[in-house]
Amino acid sequence: MTLKDEFTKKIQSISDEAQQEYEKLLGSVDKLDDQLTEEYQEVMEKLQGKKEEAKIKFQDFKEDSSEAWEELKDGLELSWSDFRDAVKAASAKYRDTDESSED
Repeated sequence: MTLKDEFTKKIQSISDEAQQEYEKLLGSVDKLDDQLTEEYQEVMEKLQGKKEEAKIKFQDFKEDSSEAWEELKDGLELSWSDFRDAVKAASAKYRDTDESSED
């Protein structure tokens, strides 16, 4: 397995984890109070933008057959990590809100 293949596998794992959490977050809007719904929608729009940016970078990375992939790798990893971290933060916030509203 080449270094590029190993890195692609690593990014795919980050991507899969982030997208699963994102999908869960999308499903939680029904459980929010009306006050939080607008804020939630803004957060989800920002996350969607981060997701699309990361997906484009990943596609470009996978299609680049040259040795230039090394130059793309840091930006790609940063994009997916940023998306994953933002999803986790939003998920924690809205999960906490959801749990406190059930009390």
